[in-house]
Amino acid sequence: MPNLHHSAPAVLFALLCSATAQAQYYGTQIDVNTNLNMMLLQQQDLGNMAGAHEVVQATKRLRHDEDDATRPEVNDFSYLPTAAISEAMEQRFLDNLRKTDESMARSAKNDLADRDMIERFEADVGPYGLRSDDVADVMTAYWVVTWMAANQTDLPKKGEVQAVRAQVRQQLADNEKLRSAGNDTRQQLAEAYIYETMWTITLRSNANSKAERQQLASATQAQALKMGLDMSRMELRSDGFVRR
Repeated sequence: MPNLHHSAPAVLFALLCSATAQAQYYGTQIDVNTNLNMMLLQQQDLGNMAGAHEVVQATKRLRHDEDDATRPEVNDFSYLPTAAISEAMEQRFLDNLRKTDESMARSAKNDLADRDMIERFEADVGPYGLRSDDVADVMTAYWVVTWMAANQTDLPKKGEVQAVRAQVRQQLADNEKLRSAGNDTRQQLAEAYIYETMWTITLRSNANSKAERQQLASATQAQALKMGLDMSRMELRSDGFVRR
C-alpha cells in the first residue's frame, strides 16, 4: 500500500511505547469483530486460493491499463455506506482504545475529526485499484497488509495487489452468507476490516527496532493462524498469494 509508513493518523504514531503493549492491543482490536470475521471466513480456506488455475486466468484478464472503475465484475461485493454505521464503527474503535488509555482515545477522536479512517484508508488503497465500499477490496487490503506485517516486507506492486484481489473475489464468490448479506452487514464487516488494516499499518510504523518488528510479525502471524492462514508459508507474486 502507498505511504504505509506515513498514512496512519498522526496521533496513533505515538500510541503504545513498547512492542509488547502493541502486540497486546493488536490482539484486542482484532477480537472486537471476531464474529464478523468468522462469518466470512469459516466457509473457506484462503490458503487454497494460491495457485488456482481460474485465479491465474482472472489475474491475467486484469492486467490492462484500462480505468479500474470500468472493469467488469462477476460478483458484486459493494455496499452503499451510511454515516450512522460509520459513526458506530468509529465509536467502537475509540471505545476499545479507551480501554488501553483514556487520553489516547481523546487524542485519536480529535485526530479522526480532521480526517476519518475511511478517508485515510482510501488514500492508501486507491492507487492499487481498491475501494473502501467493497467488502472484497477491503479484505484484499487487509490480507496484503497482514502478510506484509507478518513477513516484514516492503510495499507491494499494484499488479500483485490486483492478483490477490482476483483471488479473494474468487473465494468469496461461493460464500452465500456474504452474497445474501444486507447493506448494513456488509458495511459493518468492511469497516471492521478497515480499522484492523489501518491499525496494522500504524503498528508497522511504530515498530522502529528489529526486535519490535519481529514481535509485531509474530503477533500478526498468530492472529492470521487463528483465521486459518499461515502467512509464513505464503509468498506474494505477480499471480497473487502462492505457497512457499
